[in-house]
Amino acid sequence: MAMKTNEIGESLIESYEDMYDPAETREDAIKAIRLFVTRRLTSNQFSALIPLIMHIGIDDFKASKMLKLINSGRIFEAADQFNFYIYAEVKSRRKADPFLVKQREMEKKLFLMPEVVGGTG
Repeated sequence: MAMKTNEIGESLIESYEDMYDPAETREDAIKAIRLFVTRRLTSNQFSALIPLIMHIGIDDFKASKMLKLINSGRIFEAADQFNFYIYAEVKSRRKADPFLVKQREMEKKLFLMPEVVGGTG
């Protein structure tokens, strides 16, 4: 049985929390989305942004190109911004982190996943 999108979002948050000490709490990330995003988001888009903000921090999200693109309705361009948040500092050097590469791919996929409304069950 396939995972529901809210389960995917939850697993992305949990996997990030398991691997890193987040810059922000889940609750603060949610508050930041509600405060700074002026466009209506799908629940998938909302869920995909939570672990990203937990990683980059509220101030960086507030100043991000991603937020500007979301607020101007350019969702596909905003989704491409996930690709820029794959770096971690290792021994005082910024390197692409294989975990973050995979994490951002999954967040981007969730961000672009259409909502399924209703159903047969």
